[in-house]
Amino acid sequence: MPQVVRPGPVTIHFTDDGAGTPLLLHTGSGGDGSMWRRAGYYEALGGRRFLSIDHRGHGLSTTPDGPDGFRPGELVADVVAVLDHAEVARAVLVGYSAGAAVLCRAAREHPDRCLGLVGLGFCPEASDADEESPWPARVRQWGVRKLIEQMAAAESEEPPAWFLDNLCQTSDDAFALPVVAAQRAEPLWETLAGVTVPTLLVCGSEEVEEAPLRSAAERTREGASRRIDGYGHLQLFWHADVTGAVIADWLDLHGW
Repeated sequence: MPQVVRPGPVTIHFTDDGAGTPLLLHTGSGGDGSMWRRAGYYEALGGRRFLSIDHRGHGLSTTPDGPDGFRPGELVADVVAVLDHAEVARAVLVGYSAGAAVLCRAAREHPDRCLGLVGLGFCPEASDADEESPWPARVRQWGVRKLIEQMAAAESEEPPAWFLDNLCQTSDDAFALPVVAAQRAEPLWETLAGVTVPTLLVCGSEEVEEAPLRSAAERTREGASRRIDGYGHLQLFWHADVTGAVIADWLDLHGW
């Protein structure tokens, strides 16, 4: 597995498969880069090159000590370092949940490295800046497994066992500390306004209403949104047969 070493030192592992338009894939607070292949995104988005990151604290990559090692600027720099190592000038950045937040910042700060941006389960709102995220406290209280199991129980379908297990392999620190660090950074609602590349935001109908999703997409210069009926936050990812088709259509529209 290819890897890059960043100051810390922090080692970031990633996989590099296929050929065609490069897609850089970044998961969220839980799980690692193998989730994309396992869910079926490589098949749904076939004919492209896939760079799937084990972001810091996940999979084979290093877990820094304390929230400073998870600052959004460090996570963005990890993305750029992977692109550099893979000799990819520009890629479509595809992120899920908190991973989409990282890639949103990367798209704003490095538009020269980004063809387009796809955010799954990602819908910043203006009010987010005034609210403290409840997730770090919940993780500290319950642990990652119980938190994920509660999320899964609230949805209309049980997730595949492999997906639940992959998410729950994440340590409490690796899940919570990036959220703590992100709360000190620019609100994502403001970041969206600086995104100048084509953007697609996709969410499930059970996690967000239509109006805020459309508003978030419209914050970008060239944004589109899609709300998939009946899906919650977890379902949106593991139903790659449906979500992947939405992404593929958008990529095809742009010739990627």
